Amino acid sequence: MAKRPFISVMFRCCKVYGRAYLTADKQKFEARCPRCYQLVTLQVSPQGTVSRFFSVG
Repeated sequence: MAKRPFISVMFRCCKVYGRAYLTADKQKFEARCPRCYQLVTLQVSPQGTVSRFFSVG
């Protein structure tokens, strides 16, 4: 089974950690807060980034 690419996120809304997974079209990462279910979307930049951890919400 192939592993799904993800980035780590800190949901500021509820102060919890989670993962945002790359969508099938490889254009964005999407995640929902595990407590309040707020949806966050992070666009993939053409330049990329070395960061694997982000603070959202």
